[in-house]
Amino acid sequence: MGSFIQALLLAVTMLTATIGGVGVRAQEAPEEPVLDRPPGVTVRLQENRFRPARVTVAAGTTVVWVNDEEDPSVEHNVIARDYRWASDNFFPGEAYEHTFDTPGVYRYFCDLHGGMVGQVIVE
Repeated sequence: MGSFIQALLLAVTMLTATIGGVGVRAQEAPEEPVLDRPPGVTVRLQENRFRPARVTVAAGTTVVWVNDEEDPSVEHNVIARDYRWASDNFFPGEAYEHTFDTPGVYRYFCDLHGGMVGQVIVE
């Protein structure tokens, strides 16, 4: 039985050498798909703050707010000062996104936590 195992190991070693070296042509990696989606920026919601509180982006950029609170019961929301866009409340691990197409300054807040404010500057 020992010689059978040795023969099997030798066969596996030879096969591995053939696959890893001579006799096998590497396949080309497939091209990455082109995503028809605007570039994005992430704002983290931690310790009842937007981090970073101010971001500057190009028109057409999607901003994603991610609730990263450690306490799983802490909800947040993101509401534009002019109320033109707003998220529902969302828990840790959840996110909200908004795409900014028009240049300007967009101030926002979380109405669940006073003093939790931020702004997006779109150029």
